[in-house]
Amino acid sequence: MPNYALLTVYLFAFACAVSVSWWATVSGPKLLERYTKPVQVATPTGSQLLFLSAVVQGAGFFVAQNDPFIVSTVPLWGLFAIMVWIDSLVHKLPNHLTAMAAGYLLFGVVVASFGPVDFDYLALASSVAFGALVWVIPLWLLRRIGAGVGGGDVKLAPVIGGWLGLYGGGIAVSGLAMAFILGGTFALFLLLSARATWKSAVAFGPAMISGAVCAWFVSGFLVSS
Repeated sequence: MPNYALLTVYLFAFACAVSVSWWATVSGPKLLERYTKPVQVATPTGSQLLFLSAVVQGAGFFVAQNDPFIVSTVPLWGLFAIMVWIDSLVHKLPNHLTAMAAGYLLFGVVVASFGPVDFDYLALASSVAFGALVWVIPLWLLRRIGAGVGGGDVKLAPVIGGWLGLYGGGIAVSGLAMAFILGGTFALFLLLSARATWKSAVAFGPAMISGAVCAWFVSGFLVSS
């Protein structure tokens, strides 16, 4: 017997994933050009963004199995991949991408409610809120004291924290810790290799997303599989 509840989640998620790749192909280069042109770096083309988002989201569907939260939040993966690329190029996270990620996260949670698993929605909402706060408060404080955290990082933090909060508050905490470890390790590598100085700006967005994905994969996916 087919699981029609999970099939419904897959169909909604697939439609959202297609919309992300469509946007990346048609509108993505124009948006990103606003950030790449002032610093004179090459703007990712529509075909490059299509390939990146399609491959990453395809990998998400591959590992989704029967977890409606993994399925329904696959479109976030495509947006996260684009964020890593653009932040690595220009050290900025476009607000438009962050807003899209927040919207797809919210829609994904709603879609997941159609899945075959019954949830304690109060506990789920509390965990998501906890994850968002765990991420945004430290980064906001670091930005306030001038510790090199950008405004885009602060805006993205509650989206990542909320996403990890779907799998548990502990995973959100471990994701933040992993983000700082990866960010610090990369910055130290740049210093030791003389590719940066103490005053150089280092993009933290890629470390945030990579740390979150590592924590999710180890704690959220492997442990629950």
